[in-house]
Amino acid sequence: MGIQFVIVLILAILCVLYFLKDILRTAVSGSSGCGSGCGSCKSGGCPVKTIEAIQADLEAKPRQHSA
Repeated sequence: MGIQFVIVLILAILCVLYFLKDILRTAVSGSSGCGSGCGSCKSGGCPVKTIEAIQADLEAKPRQHSA
């Protein structure tokens, strides 16, 4: 086993951990629908939250049927 193989193995493990960090962070923190890296969840402008609010508002209003 050469030094190049060890370096490649370490880099591969680091790459896998990098891609899993967001998934693990979401699983541990219990995120409620906001994507990682969005940045707007804390500011209150999360697109997912906005869509959920619009859907809830539409479901609360009775639909008017035209005859």
